[in-house]
Parts: sequence; structure tokens; C-alpha cells
Amino acid sequence: IFETLTATVTSERGKEKLGEVIRVRQDYSKAQDALVELLQAGKKDEAMQWLRGEQREQREAMSAVTDAYFEHEKASVAEAGEIAERTYLEAGKMMMGGAGIAAVLALIAGVWVTLSITRPITLAASVANRMAEGDLTARVTANSRDEAGMLLHAISRMTERLAQVVREV
Repeated sequence: IFETLTATVTSERGKEKLGEVIRVRQDYSKAQDALVELLQAGKKDEAMQWLRGEQREQREAMSAVTDAYFEHEKASVAEAGEIAERTYLEAGKMMMGGAGIAAVLALIAGVWVTLSITRPITLAASVANRMAEGDLTARVTANSRDEAGMLLHAISRMTERLAQVVREV
């Protein structure tokens, strides 16, 4: 398990804490081995005394470094969570900003398209109304090749032709 942990710990502080755990665990394992030797040698009283003394110190040291390592890891996980949350919030802000920009561009495009349609039609209606009132001098120029431009061109030709017919009569 320590090989796996060693491979996954990336921070220097984490490596330091894990190194302490490994070092103290080795000392603790040696203490356990000494206890087993005493028991196997039949020195039960000596083993009990040793268990209450040196082995207890080793166990407390192991507990202390393990707790310190877990506290470090808990703090690292909390920090990573905070970073992830900040990243999430920043990404949300960027997406909202992008959506806002897209909405403004869509509004500008909509206004431009609307004006490119309504202006020529308004001009064509104005010329047609002047012709209906008898003013055959009204002229219109078509600057585009789209449908609105074709309508303006047709009205211009119609005005010229009507003026010609009236002159001939």
C-alpha cells in the first residue's frame, strides 16, 4: 500500500509526511518483532513491561504521524475542492459572458437584417404613393441585387415608363 501511496503523492509536503509515516512504521514493525521474540522466548512478564513502555511509545508515534499525514491529505483534498469550485464558477462566468456577447451579436444582426429589408420597402412604398398622387418625377435607385433591390429597380422602370407614356399622350 505504501508503494501505491508513494506513487500518487505529488506535493513535497505530502511526500515528507508520507516518508515520516513509512519511517515510523518501520520502527513500529521492529518493536512488534521484538515483542514477538520476547513472547516466543517465554518472557511474558518482560514482554508485558516492554509492551507498556517502549512499544507504547512506538504505537503513539505511529498514531501521531499517521494522524498528521491524514490531516495533510484532508487539507489537500479541501484545497483541491476549493480550486475546482473556483474553476467551475469562472467557467460559468465565461459561459454567461459568451452567451451575453452572442445575444448582443444576434440583436445587432437582427436589426441589420430588419433594416436591410424595411428601408428599401419603405422607399418603394414612398415612390408608389407619390406616383399614385400623380408625381411621375419620383426616381429611385437600387443599390442592392437582393429582392428588395429588384423591387426598387422594377418601380424605377415602371416610373420611367409611365412618365414616357404620359409624355407621348
